[in-house]
Amino acid sequence: MMMWWYYITFLFLAYNVKCDDPLLEVVCEESEDGYLIPDPFQCDRFAECTPHGKLKIELCEDGYALDLRTGVCDLYNKIDCSGREKLQDPTGVGLCPRPTGNFPVPAEVSCSEYVDCREGRAFMQNCGHGAVFDEIYGCVHPDETDRPGCRAEDVFGFKCPEFGEHKKFGDHERVAHPEDCAFFYACLANGQPRLLGCTKPKVFDAESGLCKKQRLVPGCENRYPKSEDDLDIEAERERIGDEIRAELEAKFGLRAGSLNDQSRGASQENSDRLSSSDGSESSSEPEYQEPDRFAGLSRTRSRFSSSQGRQQPEQVEEYAPEINSGGVETSSQPASNRRNSLFARPRH
Repeated sequence: MMMWWYYITFLFLAYNVKCDDPLLEVVCEESEDGYLIPDPFQCDRFAECTPHGKLKIELCEDGYALDLRTGVCDLYNKIDCSGREKLQDPTGVGLCPRPTGNFPVPAEVSCSEYVDCREGRAFMQNCGHGAVFDEIYGCVHPDETDRPGCRAEDVFGFKCPEFGEHKKFGDHERVAHPEDCAFFYACLANGQPRLLGCTKPKVFDAESGLCKKQRLVPGCENRYPKSEDDLDIEAERERIGDEIRAELEAKFGLRAGSLNDQSRGASQENSDRLSSSDGSESSSEPEYQEPDRFAGLSRTRSRFSSSQGRQQPEQVEEYAPEINSGGVETSSQPASNRRNSLFARPRH
């Protein structure tokens, strides 16, 4: 490993002094297993020194780049090529700029669709609901990409107001959706909005920043059809009791309303008895408040994973459509045929 870093330093100096191709200045030494020397400026090119001290200049397959941590040629969008951005000339055709890799379609066509190229064959893929494709990070929230035309502000047509450094919910603020009570925007530290939704049948309360029953949020009382959560429990209990008493009166030939009169008298006695007891006790319990499931939205960007399933707007998901699009094959299988490690070689 020390020899590897020595050659990196040497190559930079050689290039600055007199060389057009620093790898050609490498002098290989005999070693037990051989070693690699990456090109200091080109991410998919390297020199291989064999155990016998022979020099070979190598290129990764088009669409791959050398991972300096492992010595393996892997998909370009999985490799950090900072400072070594140069690549070999592309050899792809049609929808595939390079034979292997994931490539976006124009933003004006779709932010979520992309082309998965495998050895020159194009497969149309699609990120899940609410996600966009980023050429480096894969399928992500719109607030996690810098891709022109596909950032959160572009996708949602919404711009977060300025909130300053101190935010009510730690790493974000919350703003009501201008048209739908069931949704709201989380304005993140980077100034981008993320579209989130309350669990049905709850709605967003702009005053508290939490999801509540719709009857508790003015202006959102009719977002969903009335459900058990929205009923007046006492009134509903009284209505059912009246129906039962009316059935009993008809069955036993009692005067209509006689059981209701008795019930109301008993209820009044119970009410008087309760009011004469300790007034500090309350018969009503406070409404249960669910934990805030949107706390701590900031997270480390994660790369594309084909194992994620369809989810709600507040979560990113990915899937591969089975419908052929424009004569392009569709598939959900990941790219394969990775190059074996070049740092570790079997002994002869």
